Amino acid sequence: MIVDSHVHSDQFTADASHELRTPITALLLQLQLLERMVKPGKAVEQKQIEDYVHRAVNLGKRLANLEDVLMDLTRISVGKIEIKKEQVNLVLI
Repeated sequence: MIVDSHVHSDQFTADASHELRTPITALLLQLQLLERMVKPGKAVEQKQIEDYVHRAVNLGKRLANLEDVLMDLTRISVGKIEIKKEQVNLVLI
């Protein structure tokens, strides 16, 4: 039983790392593109900069959301949040 729990914990950690790595990589790429665009002497369109900034902000928001989910899961696992199970009519949602 303890071994199963450890295996599930390891799998969760691997999955969480992957879920965080993907948007982090995309965010870093967007920021590197911006960095290249704003070098002195380089002509850059304002719209293009705005587009890259918008993408970077959205990726940052996604990372913050993932971190919130991970924190909630941690709180659940240590008993700081109690899960209440109840029936829900999915048609009404």
